Amino acid sequence: MNTNSDNNTRTRLFLKHLVTFLRSPKAGSKLPAIFFVVLIILPVLKTAMTFLPPYDVQISGYYIGTLEYGLLLMLVLTWLLSIVLLFLDHQFNRGVRRILAIPILFLIGGFISLFCCFFLPSMISGWPIDTIYSQNRDKYYVLAYEPALTDVCYRVFSTKTTLLHPCWTVEFAGNVLDYSEDGSLVKNPHLILSADEELLAIERGGHLTDAILIDSAVPLVEYVSCFDGNREKQWERRTSQIRSLLKQHSLMCSTSRHPLSTAGIKDVLLQFYKRLSEQLTASLADDGWSVSCYVSEINQDGVRIHVRYAVECSKAGEKTTFPFPRNTTLVDDHGRLIVIEQDRGLSWSGDEEKVLAERLRDLIVDIAGSGTYIN
Repeated sequence: MNTNSDNNTRTRLFLKHLVTFLRSPKAGSKLPAIFFVVLIILPVLKTAMTFLPPYDVQISGYYIGTLEYGLLLMLVLTWLLSIVLLFLDHQFNRGVRRILAIPILFLIGGFISLFCCFFLPSMISGWPIDTIYSQNRDKYYVLAYEPALTDVCYRVFSTKTTLLHPCWTVEFAGNVLDYSEDGSLVKNPHLILSADEELLAIERGGHLTDAILIDSAVPLVEYVSCFDGNREKQWERRTSQIRSLLKQHSLMCSTSRHPLSTAGIKDVLLQFYKRLSEQLTASLADDGWSVSCYVSEINQDGVRIHVRYAVECSKAGEKTTFPFPRNTTLVDDHGRLIVIEQDRGLSWSGDEEKVLAERLRDLIVDIAGSGTYIN
C-alpha cells in the first residue's frame, strides 16, 4: 500500500510541475528549442546509422518511425496543451502569441529539415509502405521509400519471422528497382509475391513496374525512362509482361524444375535461334529476304548468360548479305531461360540496310523482348 501511495504522490507532483511549466514563459522558449534540437538530432542519428552498420542492414523503420514521429507528435501536443492551459488560466495574450507562433515554428522547422537533407545525407528508410509474407522462406518483405532529394525511390527489405525484428536486411542493393523520375507512378505502391514465391513484383500508379527474381536479385523487365515519348505504351507493355511472368510462376509452382547445365543452356540457345531464323524469314518473306541467326559467343557471368549472335539477311539472286550483330542477356529461372536485356543498337551502311535493321529490331523485340521465356 505504501508503494502505491508513493507512486501516486510522485505522479501528482510530476503533473503539477508539468502544468506549472506549461503555463510559464519558460515553456514558450524551451519547447521550440527542444523541437528544433530534435529536428537536427534525428538526421544526425540517421546519418550515423548509414555509415556505422553493414551496408545491407539497417534498424527497422518501425522503430525509427516511432521514435521520430513519436517525439515530434509529443512536442506538438505539449505545445497545444500549453495553449489550452493558458486560456483556462485566463492568460489570453500569451495563449494567442503561442498560437501565432505555430506557423513560424513550422516554417523554421522546414528550413532546418531541408538543410539536414542536403548536409546530413542518410540512406535510412523510415516507416514501411507495404509488407508481404513468404511462407516458404518464413520471411517478410518490406517496401519502403529510399531517401532522395529529387526523385521518388524505393527499396525492398526483409525481416525474418516477425515484422517486429529490430533489424531490416536490404534485399536488392543498387539500382535494381525502377523509380519515379518525373513524380509519376507513385500512388498506392505495394508488393506482389508470385504463387511459387520466387518472383517479387511491385505495383504502383495502376501499373506493374518491377519484377525481380528473389534468389538471384535479377530484374526481369527493362527500365522505362521519363524521356521516352511513348511512356504510357511502355508502362502498359511492362505491366503485361509482369502479369505474364506472375502467371508463368503460378504454373511453375506445380512443377519441379532445376537450373540448366552449361550444355543445357547451349542446347536451348541453339534451338531458339534456329526458331528465330524461321520466324524472321516468315515475317520478311514478302520482301524476299531469307534470315539466318548465328551464335558466335556464349558467356555466363554468375546467374546472367550473355549471348552474342548475328542476324544475316540475303536475297535470292543477290550476292550481298547484311549481318547485324546483336547482344542478349538472359537468366536461368529454375530451368527456363528468360530474356532480361535485348540489344537495340543498330548499324547500317545504306538506306535499305537502315529500313531492314529497324524492322529486324522491332521483330526481335516482339518475339523475345525482356520478360520472355525462350524455352
